Amino acid sequence: MEEQGSLLIVDDLRPFAEILLDAARNKGYDAICAFDYDTAINIAKERNFDCALLDYSLGHEKYTGIDIAQHIRAVSKNTKIILMSGETSNTILRHIQSFVGNTIDHFVRKPFSANDIFQYI
Repeated sequence: MEEQGSLLIVDDLRPFAEILLDAARNKGYDAICAFDYDTAINIAKERNFDCALLDYSLGHEKYTGIDIAQHIRAVSKNTKIILMSGETSNTILRHIQSFVGNTIDHFVRKPFSANDIFQYI
């Protein structure tokens, strides 16, 4: 199978992240998961990715996927960043949308099928 590129997946919902990880690897991506902010930042410090798929809400942490995106964007202008969220609050959705085009490249609402996300990567 031809290598599709490298992918960082960050989601605090471990089963969801692992489904995305399996789907990514099945499509030929060199993919890795992180389930919290600190792990994601440490991984991003050590390695550049072609794409980062980040959940907005990381459980009870004070940081969000946007914070991770800002860190990645500061060290790698070429990484495609896709933020995903199941948030329903219009205030939060407007906040997320304000980052599209500068900090993040795409925003995808959950739920979605694992295969659907690859149209953005």
